[in-house]
Amino acid sequence: MTEFFLKFKDENGNPKKISVDVDKFTVGRGSENNLVIVNNSLSRKHISIERFADVFIVSDCGSSNGTTLNNITLDEPVGLKTDDKLNLGNSLELEVEMISDADQNVVDEPEAVGNSAINQGSSNNPVNSSSSISPMFFIIAPIIGLFFVLIVGIGFYAFSSKPEIAENQDIFIRSDKPSETPLNDSKDDVDKDDTDKPTPKPVKTESPSSSNNNSTNPTSQVTPTTDSKEVTATPKLSGELDKVERNAYSFMRKIAENDTNPVLTSPQLQILSAKINQVKSASALRENLKSARLGKSNIENLARERNLKPQFLAVAVLAKMGNERGDVVNNANQVRDVLNELRGSVGNNLADDCLLMMAAYSEEVNGEKRKMRDRLAQLTKSSQLSVRQIRTIWFLKDNGKISDAQFELAIRFFAIGTISQNPKDFGVSEEALNF
Repeated sequence: MTEFFLKFKDENGNPKKISVDVDKFTVGRGSENNLVIVNNSLSRKHISIERFADVFIVSDCGSSNGTTLNNITLDEPVGLKTDDKLNLGNSLELEVEMISDADQNVVDEPEAVGNSAINQGSSNNPVNSSSSISPMFFIIAPIIGLFFVLIVGIGFYAFSSKPEIAENQDIFIRSDKPSETPLNDSKDDVDKDDTDKPTPKPVKTESPSSSNNNSTNPTSQVTPTTDSKEVTATPKLSGELDKVERNAYSFMRKIAENDTNPVLTSPQLQILSAKINQVKSASALRENLKSARLGKSNIENLARERNLKPQFLAVAVLAKMGNERGDVVNNANQVRDVLNELRGSVGNNLADDCLLMMAAYSEEVNGEKRKMRDRLAQLTKSSQLSVRQIRTIWFLKDNGKISDAQFELAIRFFAIGTISQNPKDFGVSEEALNF
């Protein structure tokens, strides 16, 4: 059976090597992965490697910063071979090593040595080649072969031993086989919420300091650093948070013009989940969802006329209506022009842009047109952070650039949109609202 290894270097340049010994092996910064690497450039679940007998298939799991295989973008599942190089998020390189049974048992056969000697002799001597070989050869050759096998066996045993993960590295290994012992011998506590499979043990390490002066507020798009010398893995999502995450990502992809890889951090999911728990019990929500579903075709037409996504327009109306019952189609006709203006000044290419549009809604209504656009432009010029990090309601709220009321409307919009994907997941007895 083929053995599969991943080789990489830690943040200090020290070589590491781990064995991929499960049918599905995932790499990312989330604690649910088999190989956990705490790095903001990696997605929660970045890649997966699946085993089919002696064939290993790698896939990108919709990561934000992408994956390349031998410098070629990985946009579909591909089979791996020895010496292939995977680059995750342009920050982590993994090299593939595969050892098959044939590689492990390669030895020189005595007959091959004998034939070589015979052929060499026959090229210079016309005498029959068999008479040129001493009988002693057939005694010595098996002894040499046995010695060679012994050397190969010792070498393979030493080579195939699993290296331990060194200190000073935010890396965790997880195995789906309960009988196996994690590579790290640390006695630190593991996640106790992970009941379905073993969890990785945290490695004691000095957390690297941030080079971008990122905000440390929990809602920040960038994961904050810590001065603690003990780094623990991100807690595995609970059943409820898993529902929130799944439906939130579905909603984000439907409201944006082109966002196949939206991003949400764990603190942001916590905030969204809290808002969902608050709005899902609103008495008007179920009736307004039903009104939007029944007026689906009309909402689609209204949205198309203003180059808006129907899902965005419908949920924006529901967020604006709040606890008031009413005709969603009629309300959509009233708000679509304001949203269209915001689309032109803020944009709707990404899901984060759509959340910014909702945060800027009151400013647009009050005649402060393009205020959000100018605010974002100024922040981009004065900050060392990337444009994508700045263009979020999370960053603006953390840095006091939008009011509580603006943030509230955007989060209510996000919560209702997440519920709308599958209301029954959240205890709302209504059918899904999907366009």
